[in-house]
Amino acid sequence: MRTLKVFGILLWATALLLPLQGNAAPPPTEYIILYRDGTLALLTDRLDRTPHAVSPHSAQVLLKAKSYLVPQGDFASRLEAARADPDVRYMEPNSPVELLEVPNDEYYPMFQSKIMESLDLPGAWHHTTGNADVIVAVMDTGMQGSHPDLGPNLWVNPGEIPANGVDDDRNGYVDDVNGYNTFDDNGNASDDLFGHGTSVAGIIGAVGNNGFGVAGVNWTVRMISVRMWGSDPRTPSDLYNIMKAYQYVLALKRHGVKIRVVNASFGTSESSPGGIEEYFVRELEAEKVLLVAASGNDGRDTDATPVYPACFSADNVVSVGGVDPQTWTRCSFSNYGSRTVDLFAPGNGVLTTGREFNFRVFLGTSSAAPFVTGLGALLWAASPDASMAQVRDALLEGVTLSDAFAGKCVSGGILNARGSMEQLLSPPAPQRSSSGGGCQGFEASGALLLGALPLLWRRKR
Repeated sequence: MRTLKVFGILLWATALLLPLQGNAAPPPTEYIILYRDGTLALLTDRLDRTPHAVSPHSAQVLLKAKSYLVPQGDFASRLEAARADPDVRYMEPNSPVELLEVPNDEYYPMFQSKIMESLDLPGAWHHTTGNADVIVAVMDTGMQGSHPDLGPNLWVNPGEIPANGVDDDRNGYVDDVNGYNTFDDNGNASDDLFGHGTSVAGIIGAVGNNGFGVAGVNWTVRMISVRMWGSDPRTPSDLYNIMKAYQYVLALKRHGVKIRVVNASFGTSESSPGGIEEYFVRELEAEKVLLVAASGNDGRDTDATPVYPACFSADNVVSVGGVDPQTWTRCSFSNYGSRTVDLFAPGNGVLTTGREFNFRVFLGTSSAAPFVTGLGALLWAASPDASMAQVRDALLEGVTLSDAFAGKCVSGGILNARGSMEQLLSPPAPQRSSSGGGCQGFEASGALLLGALPLLWRRKR
């Protein structure tokens, strides 16, 4: 029997880290001027803004002496006059200063802030913290829907009456109130005996700003639990349950549920191009559903030894490797590939939701994928009409470039939330660059193997 492997390692711990990267393009419509005598002024073309002066001169005196500061006439001519003024020491474009919103969740400051700020999530949260209309399918071991940091963001099927044994919405699945359990073929999807899916879901969409626990990439989102493992930890899942999970997601999509992204923190080396799994992946592609997959925890080059679904060449697949957020380099256990891994995201020291209302540190590419899934959902929250291709391009083009990832992935960099948000919402701007630091030599202490589970992943042509 073919078996599956999920790419996560759960540890009790604390930890997380990285450096904040910012990049704002200042608008060229206003300039700050510092004169040689220490006077500060504003050159503006806006009539509603009076040029302010800081001692030793009053604004009135300054306006008399420097007529180009008066917001009248041609701005370009006034700008040239200021540049030619020998009294000017410095003149720089004025730019907005943003309040970069962060949540008030109790563990955020101590355990989450460094990773979230390293990914520049506060810069993306300035635009949106999520939207309940954005739906993500989490194909995993289930999801503890009773967890207070997950329950409010769990999808509820509006057409289904709980526990009545009837397929009320006629989508082919009985009692799929929060999702479906393909292992046991029932609607018990909002439970998770293993904790893996619960931890993945917390990264994507733990409720933010509720004063409790942790915050997800999305503070508000709707997550469908597609449970592919059963109630007995000794019984592994298999490819058949995975195929049924794909089928369920497609059935929902074709029944009018607006699923945007599927998270696949699992993989297998048993699938192959042109087979059943790729068929379902291609069907998701036809439905414009993004599939974000973990690259796997084998420390190998998947260009040579592929893992699926991450290595399928479909245009809707985004494959994610793991970076150590302490060092900015690839985690030693993470797979890589210049053609088959798209980008990297935190794969070590990630605090997230756990079973029994707990919180745990998550390790592995299983934790890296949901960061990308979550950002994809966040991009759609900010731009609901964006196409799948636009969101995928924004994810890859918005990365923080790093020498450490040259030749290790398609994009050459690490997920950057603000960069991707700006790529989607604004005209293209110069990419950020960063020298790497990293996780070389970091050894995984072990993978969470559910039964015999061998599942893995993929990437680019």
